[in-house]
Amino acid sequence: MADMVLIIRSISDYFKLYSILEKEISQTNIELRIERGFLEPMDVLILTQFIIRQKQRNCNISVSSPNKRSLEYLTAISIVDFCRSNQNIARTIEAIPSYTAMPIRRVEKETMGEYITSTQNYFKSFCEGKDSSMLDLCLSELINNVYDHSHSPIGAYVFCQYYQKSNEIKMAVSDLGIGIPMSVNNYNREKNKPTISSKECVSWALEENKTTQSIPQNMGKGLDNVKSFMKSTSCPWRLYTNDVLMYGYPSGLRYEDNPISFFKGTLAQLNIKIDQLPNSELLEESDWY
Repeated sequence: MADMVLIIRSISDYFKLYSILEKEISQTNIELRIERGFLEPMDVLILTQFIIRQKQRNCNISVSSPNKRSLEYLTAISIVDFCRSNQNIARTIEAIPSYTAMPIRRVEKETMGEYITSTQNYFKSFCEGKDSSMLDLCLSELINNVYDHSHSPIGAYVFCQYYQKSNEIKMAVSDLGIGIPMSVNNYNREKNKPTISSKECVSWALEENKTTQSIPQNMGKGLDNVKSFMKSTSCPWRLYTNDVLMYGYPSGLRYEDNPISFFKGTLAQLNIKIDQLPNSELLEESDWY
């Protein structure tokens, strides 16, 4: 018998989960009732992080849905098994191949390189004849950026899903850390600079060579590389962090208030349209001379 039933019908309903994370509710039986008709990678990661964090607080979590296909999908990608096994350390759960999903992964320094390599191979399996080098770089930079800056109590997470009808890959990376605005303003205080608005913080972080790390792995180019790649391929992306939502379009960036109240950390979802990736260059024997 659940002490608390959390119904998720729209993206704004996720505030219920973040509110519980903020209040640090523990030792409670919670039912997640998913009534969203279609679940994207970002939905999967929001649910994953909530379940793992609440399991650490000795909560019993169950997942239900009146939508049979949504429940089958969550079962197929092994979200509950993943959360159970990744409560304290990173372990890999393999997804069912028929769902063309890359398994959910918890990003750790020791396994980051292995995950990036396996994800690059995942991309190549759907991007035949396309140059995926910039996509690979974009993935590496995004994962490095989240890992370097998140300060998340449960690590950072990645999930990818290929959609055959639209021939696109949606990739989401997320954490429950302090968020970009707080990180940037903490940096400003350390440098005796004035604090700025949340939207200005995100805009600052998206510029080249801007980083709050003194010796970053990505040298401050992580989010700028993501922005440049998505713009060059005319692919949209979204970035949720603290109270800001950023939409990235080929025409530029748009900032709005985050529709998810109490949002914690940072979440990015990239919608990579495979048909819009550049074609790979085929080398002829004559190119050797």
